[in-house]
Amino acid sequence: MLKYALTIACAWVAILYTIPDTYTKIFAFVWWADVLTFAYCALSIYNPAAFSVRLAHRMGFRKFAPSWYGEVQS
Repeated sequence: MLKYALTIACAWVAILYTIPDTYTKIFAFVWWADVLTFAYCALSIYNPAAFSVRLAHRMGFRKFAPSWYGEVQS
């Protein structure tokens, strides 16, 4: 998983270096950050064993949290 994250990050930096305009770079950075955050949250909902259920719960996806999640919280 870390290998894929590093590959995506390196490709992302390479793409940002090819964009000449500063404002376009900022827009691309924010857009990809939103896309990756949404993908992470979606994966944490559908596969809570591999991703953080707690993050999805904090971001408001409470109804998708597993039934055991509230019981194991201290």
